[in-house]
Amino acid sequence: FSKLNQAEIRYFFVPLASGRGTSVLISSTSSKKNDTLIIFMHGLGFDSSFPLWHIFKSWSDEGFSILSIDWDGHSCAHKTNLDLQEATRSIPLILERLYSEKCDKNNHFEKFKPNCFLSGYGMGASLCLIAATRQDISENVHGIITISPAIQIFYSLKNLLEIWNPKELLFGIIRIFQLFPYYGMKSFLPYLFFVKDKLFPVRFKLNVSEYKQAKMFLKETFYERNILRLVKLPVLWIHGLKDHFHCAQNVGKKMIEIPSPLFCYHPEKKGYFSSLFSFQIVNYCSYFIQETLKTKNTGS
Repeated sequence: FSKLNQAEIRYFFVPLASGRGTSVLISSTSSKKNDTLIIFMHGLGFDSSFPLWHIFKSWSDEGFSILSIDWDGHSCAHKTNLDLQEATRSIPLILERLYSEKCDKNNHFEKFKPNCFLSGYGMGASLCLIAATRQDISENVHGIITISPAIQIFYSLKNLLEIWNPKELLFGIIRIFQLFPYYGMKSFLPYLFFVKDKLFPVRFKLNVSEYKQAKMFLKETFYERNILRLVKLPVLWIHGLKDHFHCAQNVGKKMIEIPSPLFCYHPEKKGYFSSLFSFQIVNYCSYFIQETLKTKNTGS
């Protein structure tokens, strides 16, 4: 928290499809503060804050506020269960709570009506893309920011090579110095353990493992129903070229289905885990948000 000296941090309960979830709100207090709110959805098995503080700090310094959600089946509260089909309803419920005119007068967001962007990593990014297909979402959301979205999941020897690749050594040394102020001694661990250190046990509504459930869900959603054709909002798609969990080459064939008039793609020369630690993310996001709002204001 010491690095987030230009932000105010608060915790909230939020409505989810399977019950009451938890979230963290990082409100920027920097001189660049603006009316932009980024609603962030973490990856499958992760949580709303770890290892994300370095990204939130960069966004906060740019004047953005962040509402990071522990979506269905996650967090320490043990109040929700994972059913990916049901979890797709959580983002609409959260937005309805934030923007509905029926909200009580003490609703923080009702007073400010921020420019809202949905963002996510892995499975969380996929939930954002699914939400973007809904008409009611596009009324309150200006754009989608995805980091290595899970469109399809692969398990092979290449996944292990991504994790243990010695070529990542230099990146790992740089990461230690950059992330030490946020995570202390945990920064010296290989990033596989760095991530796993905070994984919560996922609580299921269905008697199906999270990975089997995810593979079936993604196949049905993105390959059988082809819902990316319904995404009309501006999209920023950041993907690791060395991501073997969500193979960048195969994902590329699906992303071209998005008919959005503003679609930005940024390939990172990193894998699935290491792409999360790219300090270029904030630069991509800042430019994308500025261009999206400029396009909206000019009506072009």
